Amino acid sequence: MTAQRLLADLAGEAALTAMRRTAKVVGCGRWNRGDDQFGLLVVQRLMQDAHGDVDITTSESPGADLLSLIEGIDLLVLVDAAVASAALPVGALRRIRLNDRAVMTGAVCRFATRVSSAHSLGVGYALALADSLGIQPQEIWIYVVGSHDFSLGAAMSQSVAVQIEPTARRIRKDLQRAMRRGAPEAFSHSAGTGAGHA
Repeated sequence: MTAQRLLADLAGEAALTAMRRTAKVVGCGRWNRGDDQFGLLVVQRLMQDAHGDVDITTSESPGADLLSLIEGIDLLVLVDAAVASAALPVGALRRIRLNDRAVMTGAVCRFATRVSSAHSLGVGYALALADSLGIQPQEIWIYVVGSHDFSLGAAMSQSVAVQIEPTARRIRKDLQRAMRRGAPEAFSHSAGTGAGHA
């Protein structure tokens, strides 16, 4: 290989790296607490065929963990269960997409008050702090399912459990579309915080 060809290859690799979007998927929840396991199980499903440039992890305390998880990423994907309401019936899946940094933190905080979960308010405050530190991701997606039983030792509601596989497929498809202009369409995972078994 000539020096000119080598320099051209290195320049191409540098350009690809510059275009690459970095993303992280965080499954939020608590093991052995009924519907609250939803986010953990969705991410566990994604991990089964994980490889590549999207990091996948879990957290049982996302409000506390997020600052250490999100620095240096462009896209944050959160998966969680929320208390069902008229706007979010049990088993209903919603995706909230936030890509305007000027309103992102306020929108997450409003989301936290509208669809209550054990994690959402802490997540809102963590993102507000991340914004003040200049490390907030450029874009945030939140996948949330309406749920009703978060008690210790409870089984997951069937209407929530049937959403695990479709949610994993949708996240995979959405991420592949988002990453298409950068790195290869692929996934990777890291050990989750407070991981356990359902």
